[in-house]
Amino acid sequence: MDRQPSSRRRPAPAEEDPAPEQAPEQASGPGWYGVPLLTGQYASRPRLTSMLDQAGSVPLVLLSAPAGTGKTSLVADWVRRSGDLDRTAWVTFEAPDEAFWPAVVGGLERLAVPTPLVSGHAPVDRQLMLSLAAALARLPERVTLVVDGYELVDKDIATDLDFLLRHSGHRLRLVFVTRCDPVLPLYRYRLEESVAELRIAELAFTDDEASDLLVRSGVTLAPASVRALNTRTGGWAVGLRFAARILAACDDPDQGVEEVTGDRGNIAEYLLGEVLNAQEPEVRELLLSTSVADTLQPGLTEELGGRAAGRTLALLTKANAFVEPVPEHDGFYRYQPFFRDMLRAELAFESPERMEDLQRRAATWFAREGLLAEAVSHYVAIGAWVDAAAEVVDELAVGELLLGGTTGPLARILADLPEELVNPAVCIVRAVLALGGGDRERFGEQVDLAEMLVPPEPGLHHRAVSLTIEVLQVVHARLLGDPGPVLALVEQVEQTMSARDNRFRVEQRPELVALVIVSRGDALACAGRLAEAYDALAAGAGVLTRPGQEGLLLEYLGRMAVLSCFGGRLTRAEALAKRSADLADGLGLPATDRPTGAAAARAWIAAQRDDLRGASDHVAAARLSAPVFDDPLADTLLTVVTAGVQAARGDVPGALAVVDQAAAGPAGRHGWMADELRVARAHLRLAAGEPDVALLEVEDVQADRSERDVALVRVEVALERGDDRLAGELLPQLLDKDAPLATQVAGWLLEASRQLRAGSSLRARSAVDRALRLASRHGLRTPFRHASADVRKLVAGDPLLQAENPWLARSPRPARATPGRSAASAPRPRDLEDEAPVVEKLTSRELEVLGHLAELLTTEEIAATMFVSVNTIRTHVRSILRKLGVSRRNAAVRRARELDLLRP
Repeated sequence: MDRQPSSRRRPAPAEEDPAPEQAPEQASGPGWYGVPLLTGQYASRPRLTSMLDQAGSVPLVLLSAPAGTGKTSLVADWVRRSGDLDRTAWVTFEAPDEAFWPAVVGGLERLAVPTPLVSGHAPVDRQLMLSLAAALARLPERVTLVVDGYELVDKDIATDLDFLLRHSGHRLRLVFVTRCDPVLPLYRYRLEESVAELRIAELAFTDDEASDLLVRSGVTLAPASVRALNTRTGGWAVGLRFAARILAACDDPDQGVEEVTGDRGNIAEYLLGEVLNAQEPEVRELLLSTSVADTLQPGLTEELGGRAAGRTLALLTKANAFVEPVPEHDGFYRYQPFFRDMLRAELAFESPERMEDLQRRAATWFAREGLLAEAVSHYVAIGAWVDAAAEVVDELAVGELLLGGTTGPLARILADLPEELVNPAVCIVRAVLALGGGDRERFGEQVDLAEMLVPPEPGLHHRAVSLTIEVLQVVHARLLGDPGPVLALVEQVEQTMSARDNRFRVEQRPELVALVIVSRGDALACAGRLAEAYDALAAGAGVLTRPGQEGLLLEYLGRMAVLSCFGGRLTRAEALAKRSADLADGLGLPATDRPTGAAAARAWIAAQRDDLRGASDHVAAARLSAPVFDDPLADTLLTVVTAGVQAARGDVPGALAVVDQAAAGPAGRHGWMADELRVARAHLRLAAGEPDVALLEVEDVQADRSERDVALVRVEVALERGDDRLAGELLPQLLDKDAPLATQVAGWLLEASRQLRAGSSLRARSAVDRALRLASRHGLRTPFRHASADVRKLVAGDPLLQAENPWLARSPRPARATPGRSAASAPRPRDLEDEAPVVEKLTSRELEVLGHLAELLTTEEIAATMFVSVNTIRTHVRSILRKLGVSRRNAAVRRARELDLLRP
């Protein structure tokens, strides 16, 4: 039977395959013989020659990879290093019409293998194969035949070759160097472990190998530049060699790396001639049509290349046409970066109109699939900036754009938005980009301009533009710092969002709602309505349950933690701050991308526990944050903590300077925050021994929520002046059970000081004991450090108090027994129940609920803090009571402390 010659391509030029060692020897038949000579610039690759050495005795070694990957050079190096030149025949195919068997037989003849006569394209029958196999089997040792440049697509030739390999008595090793997989039964060879394969993944240069190649070409780059170049080339040998030529002419090769692309010069010519133009016309068109996408996926592939595009791409991956599947994503493909560059350049050259049409089709497909950044990037690729901006606005994605920051995907894509364009959507995007970059003045100007340009025609775009402008006006008012206008605008935009035409689309954009909720919460907080602010943020956080919303949740948690600090709710603040930190850690966020609030809250908590180092560390972490919006609440809290730490270390003047600087900033413009700073300054004056000045500091405090803080200062001054009567009149405000915990603790310590002055040491000790019991819940040490000298002396001189409160020391010590009385026999609370041991271990969720019970939170407050329903909390409480063997909540808390389940 006559057989048709297979189709094949010429080998790559010298950049891949080095020049021959000598003038190549040619037999009377087809084929060129001789192991090629390695050029002086060849970079040996021990990693790969070792892999070939390990091929051992397998009969088939296959190197299948695209043009220019260094296959020929590698095998030539390996053959020369192996010392088997005398037993190796090398056959290079060059002409498209060369017959296979005459060339192969000619190569074997050079190894003194008796061969039958084979000529031209005459039929090769089984008798000929038997004769050739027998001749090989009689050889005293194994020989190697390298077949380079032949694309084996003829199944009859493949069948005969397979027969020869299997019946030559293991005396023939075939090394096949090709650009596409031969139609041999490779699956069978793999099952039998009788084939060694090197493909593009193995042949791709590592960074170290790329650096060696560049150095041999006279180019030395920094490691980061080598990595960037090697990533862009995909480790492609020819790409690296051409890049070396370009970089060798650069004054600064490291800077020149950015200019190396595959769409021009020798690289483009090589890929065009060796790869693209070698394809069938329909395959060539498919490659061009699908090149506009960075990654091809099911649906998009067919949109750009037609119904059969996916199947054709799958076949091209086997033909090594610089198409590779994306790992772990079935049906996804991508092109080698330089090849993709060349395809796009060729498409734009041949038909700019077709290029634009394909980019728009890709943008439409991505938008339909909800992949906004990809859609916008395709519009930007053809300079369709108005369409790109309109896509962002129509999808109500300004929140995503803003909260993503300057390094977010949308911001990077839209960074070069032209200045000359005037369009409402363009102005909106420009405004958001300006705000992300810190230019608030430009933000306001562009929002105003967008409002003037709102399209009059009703419809989806009109509604999207109008709603987006309303949201940005809220943000603008928020930045100006006056809570009144913010709350009015929030009410207006919430009505717009809840309109029937907008409701569903708004629900799909939680980050847009987040901008409004955060603005409302901040405005309420700045107005001193802290409880309402917390409730607003808690309601918003409760719906952030979907993947991708973690960044928004971090903003909410941080602000809620700060509000809890100002409310004196240490347990809640700690739980929220910890949840925020754990979430940020899970996301792998650096300090610069974390909200300020959580770190500020943790600093305040550490300061309350007299952990000065921890407080300083958290302050430093908070200062590293770069939020989109100012957070005056967190800044005020940080100021108070920073000043307290400095004062504790003896630098009262420096602490006062910190407070004064903050008072001159945004916090000084908000009444209650300014009052917080006045109170902080008053305490610093007391620490400096200036009670009269301390009173002057609090004279202008007006906020009702600061009433107890002012009372605390006045009691301290009264005691300093010896006015026990006035101190006694003011103390009930501090000792009220509704007062913040730290205030109650400080109040009882002042009461102890008052009683000591009156000569009642028993009452003083009782007040100290009360303070210790309250403080022990959370390890509040700072009030005891600030206590008067006589109170500190009382605590230090009472062994029983020391034994019962080991947490008061920096490092808890075991309880010591009082002479004549053991610590175990100390009085117990009067209403303590007979308690059974814990019969079941409490879950982590139950322990969290238990901690909130210890802070005396109501069921509703615990539910809001943990973002679960009230019924869920009730279920947890019932389980806790059962496991601890008690019937009341306060008994459960006491039992938990006995069992060391609640820690400071």
